[in-house]
Amino acid sequence: MQTNNVLNRKHPTYNEGMWGVFMFTVLQVHPYQKPPLLKRLFYRRPDPVVTRVPLRGGAFFYKADFFADKHGKTDLSVLPNSVGGCAQRLLWAGAEMQIQPPLQKFVPTLYSEILFLNTALHFLRAQPDPPHARILGFADSEARLQERIIPFVRLAKTVKIYTAFPNQYDALSKDILAEWGLSVIVSSRKEVLQDCNVVLAPSFENRLGTRGVLCCGREPICYAGEQFSLPQEEEARRPENTDAVLFAAALYELCNVKGLENLRYARLKQIKGETIY
Repeated sequence: MQTNNVLNRKHPTYNEGMWGVFMFTVLQVHPYQKPPLLKRLFYRRPDPVVTRVPLRGGAFFYKADFFADKHGKTDLSVLPNSVGGCAQRLLWAGAEMQIQPPLQKFVPTLYSEILFLNTALHFLRAQPDPPHARILGFADSEARLQERIIPFVRLAKTVKIYTAFPNQYDALSKDILAEWGLSVIVSSRKEVLQDCNVVLAPSFENRLGTRGVLCCGREPICYAGEQFSLPQEEEARRPENTDAVLFAAALYELCNVKGLENLRYARLKQIKGETIY
């Protein structure tokens, strides 16, 4: 892997105007390693190391290695000088630690939902029950998933959507009715989902620690995605102990690596005691 040591260089806060993408930093804090007895007198904690990892299309991300002292403390104050605005988009390699502004943790805005919906679409296409017997519900409280719902249209006789912003679905509902003759019912009341025999909640944080829940039946059996793998090229660049889903989300949302939008979990696992409404 080609990397470049960039500690002690000051970098601008990259933005869409300059690069067309945002970058991010994978941060790893190494625990204190007690030196051998004869070396303790001259022991010096290793300096932080920041490297730049290249990606396809000219984008890159930073890998920052810091080292804790014998009290378990780490000074991250030099990080913004080395990676610029990427200090506000941090992923962790290994255990997380508390951080203070201007450092901020990266939180995906959409990729986790895309990953779940891809998995749910694959699951529903494989089911034996015919689409004309299916009432399909979506919980999309922030009305962010309009275009992502279109592939599901042919898998149901009726689509019902719960959202706090029903008017955001007006145009899509009319287009679906005109194109496929399918009724789309949109409501700001969660009760609209109660007579659906399949409900998808892409933004719901489930018990497996991922996003997205699929519930089937009137006394619902719920499922969540698990076992995710990156393509070989991206996996080769993922720092060890970095969450694969978060890393994929950062590549997709921040570095414009668009080859990841069709990935899915390996399977859906049944989860007990889950409720989404």
